[in-house]
Amino acid sequence: MKLHLATSIAAIACLVTGCGLAYQSNRTALLKSASLSDWGPEPPSDHWTFEEDFVRRTLKDPESARFSHGSVTRDAIPAGDVISGETKAQLVWVSSLGVNAKNSYGGYVGERVYYFAWKDGKMVGLNEPQVSSTGGVMYLSWFIFK
Repeated sequence: MKLHLATSIAAIACLVTGCGLAYQSNRTALLKSASLSDWGPEPPSDHWTFEEDFVRRTLKDPESARFSHGSVTRDAIPAGDVISGETKAQLVWVSSLGVNAKNSYGGYVGERVYYFAWKDGKMVGLNEPQVSSTGGVMYLSWFIFK
């Protein structure tokens, strides 16, 4: 029984990893072959305001938020959910927004960076920081808006 369970876990891990490798391969090829016009227009001029409002709605103390605007770059993100087998990538503009806000105890938690993906003037994805059990910050995957 233990061997069967271990084999099943290994098979699932290989399946998920295989999909991830296929996505990375497709992403790399797309980025290499893309011309500047393939990305479409840059994010709208008011994207910082939209992003700040989006993050404020998730905070315990929205009025305490301190924002720092990062760069806007061209990149590629999954066209859908990689875990479910999506292997296609899409070209997007990615903006980064640093946020420092107060927690439930009234103290600032330190800056966390949010990444927003934009395509044809619309926000199509979000990669937000996740706090691990050890207190570190990690980025798991893009949340893709359909």
